[in-house]
Amino acid sequence: MVIALVSHAQNAPTKKTRTPEQRAEHLTNWMNEKVALTAEQKTKIYEVNLKYAKINQEARAKDADNRKAIHQELKANEVEREAEFKAILTADQFKTFQTAKEEKKEMRKERRKKR
Repeated sequence: MVIALVSHAQNAPTKKTRTPEQRAEHLTNWMNEKVALTAEQKTKIYEVNLKYAKINQEARAKDADNRKAIHQELKANEVEREAEFKAILTADQFKTFQTAKEEKKEMRKERRKKR
């Protein structure tokens, strides 16, 4: 039984090995939990997430040796992606998304401090 769990964990995609589709699905599901998307919104948000997951994957491959360039491009992509979210979500949903995103960011900072 333990062996089966260990081998399953080894096959689970990690953050770095996720496909753009997996990244888009993961983020869309997280947003749905936080914002309570309608079915139509969920489809549109997934499409936006997939679009930027593919763009970001290309950016990482293109500038693999230049972390600063990657960071700048990913930040710019994030701004564009959120502008698209703003057109899909209601004002209240977008505010809730922004709050959840900030909370997630703070949690990451706390985890880094503990290392």
